[in-house]
This record gives sequence, C-alpha cells and structure tokens, in this order.
Amino acid sequence: LKLPATLRHEIAAGKYRTATRSYLSARSILAKHSSGFESLKTIEAECTAILQTMKQLLIRKLLHWNGRLEQNDGDLLFLTSPQTSRDEDQEEMPEDLDHLPEPPKSMTEIFECVGTLHILMEDPTFGVGVENEEEEGKDEPSEEPNAMESSSTVLPKEELPSLAMGAATRALDRLLDAHMILVQERRFTGSALVVDPDPSASAGLDPTRVTEVAAVEESPPQPGAAFVPREFLDAILQVATLYGMTFPPNTAAEQPNHHHQHGLLTEFITEAFSTFLTHVRSILLDESWQMKDGGLGGGASVEETILEDDGILLHPTGAAVVDVEDDAADAMEEEISHALTLLVQAVREMASGLSLPEVGVNPEYAAGLVEEALQVVDSMVTRRVHQKFHDLRINIVQTCLIPFAERLVEQRQQSPNHSSQESATDHDIVLSRQLANSTLSDCLQLVDDTIRSIVAGGGGNDDETSRNHSHQQQQNQPIVKEAVQESIRHFTDWLAGALEVLAGGEASNTKRVLDVALPTAGEHHHDDEEDHTDTMDAMDNDLNTSTVPLSTTMFEDEANLKDSENVMDLVDAARLVLVNGGGSEEEEDKNEFSVAIAEMCRLAQGSVSENLEQSIASHLGTGKRKSRHLFGGDGADPTTSMGSSKLSYETEEEDEVSQRFQLAASRIYALYTQQKGAQAAELLSSGLDELLLEDETDCHGPRKEAWQTLALVKSLALECAEVFGVPRRAGPVPEMDQGPLAGMGGLSSSGGLGGMGNMRSSLRLDVERIFKEKLVIHLHPSECLDFSRSALVFFMLKVALRGWFEAIRWSSFSPAGYKQLQVDVEFLKLLIPHYIDESYQVQGNQACTSL
Repeated sequence: LKLPATLRHEIAAGKYRTATRSYLSARSILAKHSSGFESLKTIEAECTAILQTMKQLLIRKLLHWNGRLEQNDGDLLFLTSPQTSRDEDQEEMPEDLDHLPEPPKSMTEIFECVGTLHILMEDPTFGVGVENEEEEGKDEPSEEPNAMESSSTVLPKEELPSLAMGAATRALDRLLDAHMILVQERRFTGSALVVDPDPSASAGLDPTRVTEVAAVEESPPQPGAAFVPREFLDAILQVATLYGMTFPPNTAAEQPNHHHQHGLLTEFITEAFSTFLTHVRSILLDESWQMKDGGLGGGASVEETILEDDGILLHPTGAAVVDVEDDAADAMEEEISHALTLLVQAVREMASGLSLPEVGVNPEYAAGLVEEALQVVDSMVTRRVHQKFHDLRINIVQTCLIPFAERLVEQRQQSPNHSSQESATDHDIVLSRQLANSTLSDCLQLVDDTIRSIVAGGGGNDDETSRNHSHQQQQNQPIVKEAVQESIRHFTDWLAGALEVLAGGEASNTKRVLDVALPTAGEHHHDDEEDHTDTMDAMDNDLNTSTVPLSTTMFEDEANLKDSENVMDLVDAARLVLVNGGGSEEEEDKNEFSVAIAEMCRLAQGSVSENLEQSIASHLGTGKRKSRHLFGGDGADPTTSMGSSKLSYETEEEDEVSQRFQLAASRIYALYTQQKGAQAAELLSSGLDELLLEDETDCHGPRKEAWQTLALVKSLALECAEVFGVPRRAGPVPEMDQGPLAGMGGLSSSGGLGGMGNMRSSLRLDVERIFKEKLVIHLHPSECLDFSRSALVFFMLKVALRGWFEAIRWSSFSPAGYKQLQVDVEFLKLLIPHYIDESYQVQGNQACTSL
C-alpha cells in the first residue's frame, strides 16, 4: 500500500535505481494477487505510471545533458536527431526554459540516470507492455505507453553508453570553465587564489571529496594547487569506475559488445585527459608570460628603456627591462614548479586507480597517460630554462656589455694618443685585455647564477609537499641538464654573435641571412661559374639538412622573435657607445676597439667552455667533468683555418663553444684588417690622377702614399706583436741600394729602371696572366684566420693591393707616371718580407710570393 509513496520519495531523492528495483521486486507479487482486488490493480497501475513518468524524465535529462534536447512542452520530446524531427507544418512551439532539466550535480547522477534506463530496457516484462500495445490495435491507444514507445525508439539500449560519455564530457568541460574563471580572477585581482573547498560546485558538480572549511582556513593551500584542477582527474576516475559498474559483461554473448563499450571508455579518457593537459599547460604558459609584463619582453620598446644624452648612451633610469632575480618572478616560478609536481602526482594517482581490477583499464594504457603528463612537464621545464637564458641575454647586455663599452671609451679618451689618432699603445692593449677579462668573468658569473636559480627550487609549506617537490626535481634533473646544455649552446652562440655586432659586424638574422657552408674545405675554384654552382649546391644541401645555423632563435613564436630583436637592439645601443665615443668622425675609424673585443672572444675560447662545465657539474651533480663530450661538436662541419693546413673545427680538443668564439674572434679580426686594408687602398689610389700628367724623367723615390701605407701596415704589425706575443717584424729592413730599386732613375745615374728598364712584351704579359695564381681576397664567413702577425698583415695587404689594382685598371698614365707606379710596386714588394714571414704559407703557397 505504501509502494507508490515510496517510489515518489525515492525518485524525488534521486534514487532512481532503488525505485526501479523496488518496483520490479513488488511487481511480481502484485501480478499474482491483483486479480479480484481492485485496490491492488489501482496500486499496480499507479506504480507503472510513476515509472513511465520517471523514464521520460530520465530520457529528457540525458538528452539535455548531451545537448540534444531543443524544446519541450510537457511530455513531448523534440530532438536534434532526424529520427524525431517535427513535421514541417507543425506550429513552432515556444522555448520554455523552466521545463529544461538542471545540469548534473555529479557524475553519480549521470550514471544513476543511465543505469536506471539500462535496467528498464533490459527487463523483458517492462518492455513487453509497449509491444503488446502495438499488437492489440489502435482503437484504444495509451498516451503513456506511446510516449515510452517513442522514447524507446529514440534511445535504443546500445546508445546509452555513448550518452553517458557525452554527458560526462560536457560536465567536465563546465568544470574546466569554472576553474579558468577562478584563475583569471586571481590574475586580474593580483591576489593569491584560495583553493575552493568545493571546487566543483561552481561547475554544477558535487564535491567528490569532503573537505572541512575550517581546515582549509587554518592551513594555507599548497603552492601551485590553484593551477591544477585535481577534481577533474578525480571525475575521470569516477566516470571510469561507474561505467564499469553500470555496463558489466554478464554473459559471454555480450563480450563483443563489451569490447566496443570498453573502447568507448578508453576514447573518453583519452579525449578528457588531452583536454585537461591542454588546459593546465595553457594556464602555466599564461602565468609564465605574466612574469615578463613590464619588461622588455612584455612589450617595452628600446626607446623606453634607453636614454641618450648628447649622443652618449646612458644606463636606463626608468623601469628595469627584465630583472631575473625579482622576488615576484621567483615566487611565480616556484609556484609553477610546484604545479608541475602536483600535476605528475595527480596523474599517477589517477593512473593507479584506473589500473584497478574493478575499473578494468589496461595498465599499459594508464602508464601512457603518465608519460603524456611527463612530456608536458618536460616541455614546460625546457621552456622555463630557455626563458631563463633568454632573460640572461638582456641582463648580460645591460650589466656587462654596455659598461664594457663605456669603460673602453673612457680608457681611450684618457689615452695620450687619443687626440693624435695614433694606434693604441702597449699599455692601452694591456688595459683593454684586462677589461675584457673582467667583463667575461662577470658574464660567466651571471651564467652560473642563472644555472643555480634554475636548479634551486622552493620547498613546500609542509614536509610532504617539500618531499614530493624534491623527488620531482630529482626526476626532472636529466631534463633540466639537457635543457641547460642546449640553452648554453644557444646562449654562447648568441654571445659570440653579440660581440661580433659590438665590433661592427652584422647580426646573423635567420630570417634574412642563410649561413652557407663551404663547398669543399680548403678548396677554391678558379672558375666563377663553377664556384657559383657549387655555392648554390651547398645552399640546397644546407636547406635539406637539420644542422643548426650559427645564430638560432630559441622560440619560433612572434612574441619571442620580437624579444630577440629587442635584445639585438640593445646590443646595437652598446655599439653606439663605441661609435660615439671613439674620438673620430671617420667611418673607418669606428672599429678601433675591435682588438679588445676580439681578445675577449679569444679569452672566451679558452675559458668559457671549462667554466660552464664546472657550473653544470656543481649545480646538477654530473660527477667528473668530461670537457670533450659535454659541448662536443661531433656533427660540426670542418672549417678551414686560413694560412694553415689543419681544419680548426676537426680537432677533438675544441668543442662547439670554443669553436664558436674562435670563429667570432676570426671574424672580428678579419673585419678589422679588412677596414685597415681599405684605408691603405684609398691611400694608394689617392694620387693616381696626378700620374697622368707626370712629365719628370727621373723618379726620386716612392710616393708619400706608399710610405703612409707602410705606416698602417706597421701599426697593425705592432698591435699583433703585443696581442699575440710575437716579434714585431718578420725580418730586417732590406737595403735600398740592392735589388730592382738600385737601378731606378734618381737613385742611379744610368736612368731607366735598371733590371726592369726594358718593357716586357705583350705576349709575355698574356702568358703570365694565364698562369697567374688567382688569389681569393675575402674570407668565407666560416673560415678562421690564424691569430698571427703574418696572417693579419697578409689579409690587410690583399685587400689593399686588390683595391689599388682595380683603381689602376680604370686609370691612364704618362710614361713617367707609369714609371712612378712601378717604383711604388717594387718598393712595396721589397718591404713585404719585413712584415710577413717568408715561411708563412697560404693554401700551399708562400704568402709573400702570392702578394
């Protein structure tokens, strides 16, 4: 007698399966004793009507939770499915939101509905009533059975698992939306986010774990817990558990269908877990970018951070560009690090739960979820390390390179040779080398501090959190070590390129410049067409290989590319310090500080690699240092060393870092000597127009331009002697009364040119031109100069004589002017062995002979 009231009470309490089982257990008793008892028939009919209404309610809920319920009016169902589309001539019914079901309060409610429908559809007696109504005729149709009939047609039994997964997926999406709102509120208010004791309430879900509010208020939340919605993973585990309990394989005949349902569960877990990882990763990336706001990386321009006064660059007095030691940034990094630790811990707990027998998920599949989480942690750790070293670049420019440039200018202005524009004295070179050594030490100290800040992680608020974080750090140590080594390679490559720019070179922008390797090491073609073809082949080979160019951008997104450009703008600003403080308005005098910068690169070549390896070994605990393997360049392309038969990049003693700084020093010296050679070529070519009108028959000696050229050569030789510790000259000054100059007019009464007096025939000149060695003037960007006096003087004279030769080709001379030109040539040829060793060879030939 109380069964109808009991069913209504259980349905109102959400205990649909309990109500269904109560009805099914009582139905057989009512069927036996209801004949002849009108009251029992009334009770049976009332209970059946209650179950029919409940079934319609559950179907409406399930369809609405899947987004398939458009509009409703009472008991009618309008679905987005083509099976239940309304007639075209049916009047459009108004949408009544009051009749729409509420969102699910928990995953249990979803599977309570699905499980109840599953029980009703499996019961043969309950389904027979619908079929009997169809077979009895259409004279006395019952509205409620017809509703059940249409509902059963719309929702077959096989569709229940997919509807359960769809409703659970939409509920999880709402949970992530609610979590994102909490994170954004924390970000915009600037206050710490207190973890909600009921985090799923805002998403329409009941909490899966009961937490006392008082306990939350007494103990502060774990660092990083605000970024990882662990209730999402708990919900996934709950769905997997309820799914196995709701759709168990009862018989062997149902095993194939169960495999299909199990694949549906696996697909749900995969999709939901992927959404979870994407959500957490996006939050952590956004938080990491928030640390860059207010600095150069956050959008501040160089003009906002650099002040100039009368053309002299000053240190910024406003807001700092980026402060990697800022307390707020360190606190945020600590929180992100703890969030990654909690992420791995939560995923492992979920994977352990999924592997339980009652859940039935493949343990290998569950272990794969942990691997995916570890990959996210790896990417975040690697990105954090790269970002640290990217911020280090700005710090290096501000605290090391700009002060280094200012001190070089100050030293130059205090030098006694500043007003006379003479070459640097030995004392100036010693001071410049000391400045370079001090600046390099400061750079290495900043790198060491950066590595220490990367390795050091903050502890938790309790012992358990601290232990978990420490354990996670130990597991991440190989990842951190690999990321640090990769970042150091890119950082040292950038530092070498920055020093090149500081010395007057151009930045190797990967968006505009393609570094093309030499076609064949040490080989130069004599045919221009073949040389061009081989160069294009080398470009194609470089594009088809995965070799890293000399200057590589760590991040490919536009924001980081902009940051890299801003860093190079700061390097250009440091270059302006040298240009504006050099004491000369001539463009060719702007590189007078190149020797000091090149020596800084040479110091880095011998010390940076070793110091960085020691820093990594001390902070990461790599044990015994292996200098040849940590930064070893096993895949580096060999690069020819000019003036030497060996391949400088092929030696095992040199690693990638040392090779890069060696190449930077070579480029700086090449640029310096090239500009010296350009000055000499301009001097030699300055008086050629006067030789057109020369009418004196006797030559009184070399022109003053030739003497001035030798003065430039001498200044370079003296600088090389002081820097490289070699003798100032290659040999004694030759006697002027010996050799071809002894027979020159003005120095000898015989007139003419002595041994050169007879003009050589045109045929002989043509033959000599055919067999003349084709000397390559300029270096390939990957070629390294020998750091010696002979190599630098040889390169300078190549540039000078080549420019002079081109000017001669475009000039006309009188007989006396041509005679004067030959005197200058013989004069320079006579004194070349005074500056270049006769034993010095280039490409297998003596350098003096090549000149």
